[in-house]
Amino acid sequence: MLGYLSVADRQNLRNASSPWPEWPQPGRYLYRGIAGDDARPCGLSWTLSLEMGESFATKHNSWLYPQRLYRRWTTEDEVYAFLNTYRKEEECLLILPVDDPKIELVQEWRKDAL
Repeated sequence: MLGYLSVADRQNLRNASSPWPEWPQPGRYLYRGIAGDDARPCGLSWTLSLEMGESFATKHNSWLYPQRLYRRWTTEDEVYAFLNTYRKEEECLLILPVDDPKIELVQEWRKDAL
């Protein structure tokens, strides 16, 4: 998916997106929930919703630990596409470097802490 996204016409992606959300200037936080030791926070899919990010970390992957919630301050021009289908995930697609310094850990859930 990363390869396709990186060579796609960005304006065509935006035109095919769900209706674009309001985007405050200069930017906003996007959230990404992941689970498991091998999961990386630099993935393509991020959400506008803190609650949805928590859900991806804890409910969608309830058997994997550690579960982590990340956030990233993002400007509108960094977003390739916006998807908000029947699942209401408010998904933003981004291409980020592996060691993106703008990605911050918000919360972590560990099995041994339950």
